[in-house]
Amino acid sequence: MVSEKPLGCLILHGFTSSLDAVRPLVPAIERLGLPYRMPVLRGHGTRPEDLRGVRHEHWYADAEAALLELRREARKVAICGLSMGGLVALELAARHPEDVAAVVTLGAALYIKSPLIHASKLIAGVVDMWTPTPGRGYTDRALARGSTNYRSFATDALVSLHAYGGVVRRLLGQVRAPILVLHARQDRVIKPASADYIYEHVASQDKQRIYLERCNHEMLLDCESERVIGLVERMLRRTLDRELESAAHARAL
Repeated sequence: MVSEKPLGCLILHGFTSSLDAVRPLVPAIERLGLPYRMPVLRGHGTRPEDLRGVRHEHWYADAEAALLELRREARKVAICGLSMGGLVALELAARHPEDVAAVVTLGAALYIKSPLIHASKLIAGVVDMWTPTPGRGYTDRALARGSTNYRSFATDALVSLHAYGGVVRRLLGQVRAPILVLHARQDRVIKPASADYIYEHVASQDKQRIYLERCNHEMLLDCESERVIGLVERMLRRTLDRELESAAHARAL
């Protein structure tokens, strides 16, 4: 049976994020008339302690289930992923090329910006929970006060997130969907070099990399949020137009 809509959108949040961190995309998606899913990935949406024992395979499985559910409503899916969600988006694009029409990564967590990250396994063996510096992901600290993200996290989950970067790096050559790579030059959470690596190693012919000059990691909530949302909406509109054109061509044959 042919799906009703030509395109749907899967929105994926980041590590320790609440859905509020990606919810600003919803009005743009609704303006385009796209069905969408915004799943809460394993260990999130409750309390920080629930991240204990959660691994990147769990985040991927939850996102994959949402992708397959959305495919019942749409012929193709565009995936927008923030930070950790950007890694999940890339893995989905690599493993489901027939389902994914486009990818947008926002500060994808390929390289975590912490001098302690390479010792994370040792740290996790000693410290169960960690509380990072508040507001690290914002240029505008006033906006940070309204954050509903976890204030702390389980260190073993961070170990898995760090390992996930390596998993995704090995998969980038299998990503062929059109891609928009967004990153903040002032990002204090994820190294901006992550964007360069993604852009240079995906197999996509249609690819664009844009750096934001003022905002920080929380790109959809910080001081350049309107521009970021506009860039994502433009990518989604272009993808929708392409899918509509493809469907019209198929009907004409």
